[in-house]
Amino acid sequence: GVDVAALWRRVDDLLLRTLIAAEPSVAAAGRQVGTAGGRASCFELLGFDVLIDECLKPWLLEVNLSPSLGADTPLDLKVKSCLLADLLTLVALAPHDRAAARAKERTLRAAAIERLSRGEPTHRRPKGASDAGRGRTPLRRALRTLDAEARRAGGFRRLFPLAGGGEYLLLFAQHRPLNAALVRELDARCARAAQAEDEAEEEAADAEDAAGGAQGRG
Repeated sequence: GVDVAALWRRVDDLLLRTLIAAEPSVAAAGRQVGTAGGRASCFELLGFDVLIDECLKPWLLEVNLSPSLGADTPLDLKVKSCLLADLLTLVALAPHDRAAARAKERTLRAAAIERLSRGEPTHRRPKGASDAGRGRTPLRRALRTLDAEARRAGGFRRLFPLAGGGEYLLLFAQHRPLNAALVRELDARCARAAQAEDEAEEEAADAEDAAGGAQGRG
């Protein structure tokens, strides 16, 4: 008689609220690490210890940074091997040539200095190029990232942003416009999917009624 789906929703809510509380510190640490080759260059695996009481209410006991992945039993080995495989697939590690990246950075810096000496802007965009025209707005890039991560997620579930997650936007210490835009877009996707499903059911019902009418006339 246990509503497992409802229990997982409560657990997800607990984890998400915990992560939002720590978001300023995590974001600051991420900015210090920076990016490599235009990609995020770090990730962290967190271990949440959650206690479920007799009323099926989850309680957070602690959060472990880089939890132990040692395998002492066959079950441990199976669970943690699958976890690591899904984790590395999700983050999509790519080889990074540090020397090539530094050489490119030096070339770009020299070009910027040369343009500055001529009185031109240090960052010049090619004629006719625009982020919106090439589909590179922050929202579109973020949506592509979400979709790509969803295809690689394996046993992971995204907690945020998600459709119907507008209530969590108020919990962030700092307003994140991109988060709000992603929630709106995911809400719109769900609405379009629900509408398409309703239309498909209506078409199937109309086709069934038409078939029944044709048999009756026969």
